[in-house]
Amino acid sequence: MKRWLSGLLCAALCLQECAYGTLIHGTKQELIFNSKPEGARVSINGSEIGRTPLTWQLPRKNGALVEFEKEGCEKKQIMIQSSTSAIVFANLLPFLLWGLVVGGIIDMMSGGAYKLEPDPVYTSLACPDEQKH
Repeated sequence: MKRWLSGLLCAALCLQECAYGTLIHGTKQELIFNSKPEGARVSINGSEIGRTPLTWQLPRKNGALVEFEKEGCEKKQIMIQSSTSAIVFANLLPFLLWGLVVGGIIDMMSGGAYKLEPDPVYTSLACPDEQKH
């Protein structure tokens, strides 16, 4: 009985240890894409996702190259960077070192420990044809 109870207690403590970044942030981040003028085609890593203004989810773990294009305007590229979010330090709270190890590893692997920047993703396109009017 004591083994069973101690095993249950151990399992409960391990399950209590959460990956807070994954639980709070999730593994994807919703980004807003906008441009001036509006209606620019937006491509992420070479795949078109729509026209501005739009909202799109990207995995937090990886950066991406965003390209804005509109006929008569100069093409613009913006690099989205993935960096460690401060939420990862919440893993320290329950069991100090144990929390950092278990929760931190889960957050790093799932992507919950990261944030994407810039957010929102905005650019102003140079459109020589529109300036002549």
